[in-house]
Amino acid sequence: MHVYQLSTPAEALFIAATTAILGRLFATLEGAQRMMENIVLSRYTAARERSKSHFAPGRLVRRALLDMAALNGLAFSVILAGLIALYAALLPKVWPYLASSGATWSQLWILGSLGGVLSLRYRPAYMLLAAGMIVAVAWCLLT
Repeated sequence: MHVYQLSTPAEALFIAATTAILGRLFATLEGAQRMMENIVLSRYTAARERSKSHFAPGRLVRRALLDMAALNGLAFSVILAGLIALYAALLPKVWPYLASSGATWSQLWILGSLGGVLSLRYRPAYMLLAAGMIVAVAWCLLT
């Protein structure tokens, strides 16, 4: 939002909507990196058992952290460059719709809090969210 001097709720919602998939993408990247590190640990453990050498987890952790930082840094840089190019092309086309939108900051806060609840991955939280949504829709329909 800073690069393009965006400041309205509708513009923030546009940015949030277009970047929502990135959470899933980085989770997939983390899962692949975790599988890679599990393979490295299995090979290290097998080699250590064959040679009866001392277990040194510090090297494995340091290597995993460096790999993760490099991989995530590279992915973030490439995606950020792609998003800047995408927004340069898309913003002029959607600007009229964003300018006429009635979105408010309170609506964005509500959407953000829903994302926080969903990130808990806790079934009772999902049930509470669904119940709250039902009550909100019923309230809107009855008033």
